Amino acid sequence: MSNFRLYTASWCSHCPTAKKMVVDVGLDCEVVDIDTPYGRVKAISDGGIMAVPTLLEFDTDGKTVILQKSGTQINNELCEKLKGR
Repeated sequence: MSNFRLYTASWCSHCPTAKKMVVDVGLDCEVVDIDTPYGRVKAISDGGIMAVPTLLEFDTDGKTVILQKSGTQINNELCEKLKGR
């Protein structure tokens, strides 16, 4: 299981860029589409994600969120730094 989760939506104009950054850097990240039933449930269970794109990093327990970034806070520099963790 990945320690990172990226929330996206089909209608979000910033989501393709965030997803591309995560993929280009090679960050092992679960991408969750909030337009799906699974995505809506995950967004609620992860503390009620209110914006997309949102990138979460979880502690080793897989439950505790230790980092949350949304929108333009998700950039190549951040993804590179997170990949090294």
